Amino acid sequence: MKANDYRRGYHDGLRVAITWLHARAREMNDPHAKAILNTAAFHFGVEVAEMRRKFPIAEESTGQESES
Repeated sequence: MKANDYRRGYHDGLRVAITWLHARAREMNDPHAKAILNTAAFHFGVEVAEMRRKFPIAEESTGQESES
């Protein structure tokens, strides 16, 4: 497995976790429970953004490099 595959999987996994937390928060009746789940989702999102800045996922080469 390449490093980019690992990073993409890591980011995709966090994105799924964020979506899941927001979905569970929508189902809650308790406003404090909603706030906790939404806050957790927010902080996962911050982590994704920080990791993408530190370790950007390189775009795959298309093989169409310009020839000079």
